[in-house]
Amino acid sequence: MLHSPQAQDVDVSPGRFMRHAASARWVTSEGVEGLLVWNRRSGRSVRLEWNAEAGVYVRAAQRFQLPRVDGFDVRMAPFVAPDRSDVVLTWDATTGRSCCYFLDPDAGEFVPCGASYQVPACLDLVPPVLMAPGVTPDRAELIRVWSETTGVTRHFVHSQDDECFRERAAPPSKGGRPPRERRSRTRRPRPPVPVVFAV
Repeated sequence: MLHSPQAQDVDVSPGRFMRHAASARWVTSEGVEGLLVWNRRSGRSVRLEWNAEAGVYVRAAQRFQLPRVDGFDVRMAPFVAPDRSDVVLTWDATTGRSCCYFLDPDAGEFVPCGASYQVPACLDLVPPVLMAPGVTPDRAELIRVWSETTGVTRHFVHSQDDECFRERAAPPSKGGRPPRERRSRTRRPRPPVPVVFAV
């Protein structure tokens, strides 16, 4: 069970994140509970990890920190890929442009994934654009993309044969229309948990 972060649980100076802060929790490939906090305007982020002995989130080592991400409304979604790589999907909700980063063991830091692991740039969706990473039943990497305004959804699945993301038809709803994410609590990914810091 993931911890619900509170101000007193975060052992890091949060000043630069407070105004436009967002966060996401997940379990890393090493089984450690992680908390990614970022500023949606500046694109700067900090990765924290739960320290069970101290009972607080502490800043992870520098090699686990992401570079600054450009965008007008930056969103992030950390996850563990089917090959057990630590990956962070980043995107600009106003344009839909995205970039996946992975922890490169050779470089010892997060670097952009190769072109074959990036979602197509032109999504043709009405902003704001939301994304959620996942895994298909046959263990292929899946990126779900949808318009929060219209509910139009697109699914991109990574093909090992073609070495790229291919669009796959989204499952139809009961009425034969694309699923409207805003109306379906069971299909909508859980939103990031806001982190409130004491000043």
